Amino acid sequence: MPSEMFDNLHEDKKQQILHCAIKEFSLNEYEKASVTHIINDIKMSRGGFYYYFTSKKDLYFYLIERERIDFVSLLKSNYQEVNVFDLFVFLFDYIVSSKNSDKQLFFKKLIENMKPSTQKSVVLPLSEIDYNDDFIKGIDHLKVKSKEELIDFLIIMFSLVYNALNNYFYFNLDVQVARKRLLTNIDFIKYGVL
Repeated sequence: MPSEMFDNLHEDKKQQILHCAIKEFSLNEYEKASVTHIINDIKMSRGGFYYYFTSKKDLYFYLIERERIDFVSLLKSNYQEVNVFDLFVFLFDYIVSSKNSDKQLFFKKLIENMKPSTQKSVVLPLSEIDYNDDFIKGIDHLKVKSKEELIDFLIIMFSLVYNALNNYFYFNLDVQVARKRLLTNIDFIKYGVL
């Protein structure tokens, strides 16, 4: 996460840094994304960048966390409660709704570069949500007995979204067909396949 100094920056400067970072991570695989390109775009010194972020990875995971926060905020502003299974359908919808934007290109590269550590960075914060706050429904009906089992369930559900996004982004499946497949796969989890 960024330093406290980043939080104290003028909002325009913060947005400029984040926009350039999203652009860089949207155009390049994570390994090929360059801090040099980012700092050159915003006319910042390398030292200035590292004053706000400890590394490229720190910036990357901060961008992912911001998207997760924006997603949860959007959900909470539009719904009084969300079924745990619908949460993942809404995540798919959220990502594909940003079509033809830098944000969608960022998501596309994020999916392309998804590794277990990236997947956990998306899923683990979901396991920290207070499921007793009556916003997300259905957790209490799951057959999970521990936090580890909840994390496993969330990883399985995220994997379904990941698969649907791969179908949409890389196999050029129509968004409605990819969404329908996601819903079918969620039904497999909810009701079984026999």
